[in-house]
Amino acid sequence: MRGDAFVVRRLEMPAGVFESDGRFEHGVTLHVGAPVRATCTREGKTRRALYTPGDFEFIPSGQHGRWVDEGAAEIITFKIRPDFLRRIAEDMGAKSSTLVFPSLSGLRDEQLLRIAMAVDANLRAPEDERDLVVEALGLAFCARIVTLCLGAELEARAEGLSLCRQRAVEECIAGNLGEKLLLADLARAANLSPTTLKAQFRQTYGVPVHQHLMQRRLDEAVRLIRETDLSLEDVSLEAGFAHQSHMTRIMRKKLGITPGELRNQ
Repeated sequence: MRGDAFVVRRLEMPAGVFESDGRFEHGVTLHVGAPVRATCTREGKTRRALYTPGDFEFIPSGQHGRWVDEGAAEIITFKIRPDFLRRIAEDMGAKSSTLVFPSLSGLRDEQLLRIAMAVDANLRAPEDERDLVVEALGLAFCARIVTLCLGAELEARAEGLSLCRQRAVEECIAGNLGEKLLLADLARAANLSPTTLKAQFRQTYGVPVHQHLMQRRLDEAVRLIRETDLSLEDVSLEAGFAHQSHMTRIMRKKLGITPGELRNQ
């Protein structure tokens, strides 16, 4: 996922007027602060409502919006490039010739809220743990927006990976374990879109891509510690961790032991 395809920001807005022309991207706003009354005008229609934590709005690209907040508001905004959301919708089975995203106001959806809060939390996580997780969550967020806009019957294909594609993914992981791997890299290896790979990967392995990759790195680190004389810092890099402390944190969390303790066994 390119950095400008899905952009997230947490904002504290003072009382007053806020406008968005939405010319270049779709916009999703999630209210996370104290309840606040606001008047929203879009497409010639005006709506005054009490916005409470968990309230979403989806504003399609090209649609102008104007809000008058009666008090300070804390929000998380999600900007989605139209071609990126369209591609996800097409991967999920939408017909390109009839693809139109409607606006959504006063939306509450527990699944979308869980994904949104996970995205926000992971953006503040250590950089060495962030990229692949945020990429997968961004795809999940956009896929849920597509489902809410276009109908629950649109779902990413849920069959598992074919043996050929599974082998291609495993070879990509094994050959690049020490490098920074993104969902897009594995999707290219399997000749699938990232959205489809994400769904089929979980169907095949039972866990998300980032969890499987972290387990592979942990397994490799354990092997190198037991079978080689490499320094622990070199082990961490060979296994694909950002640095030794990253490996130590994951190993302690997953195995209840540090790399040094494992080597001394």
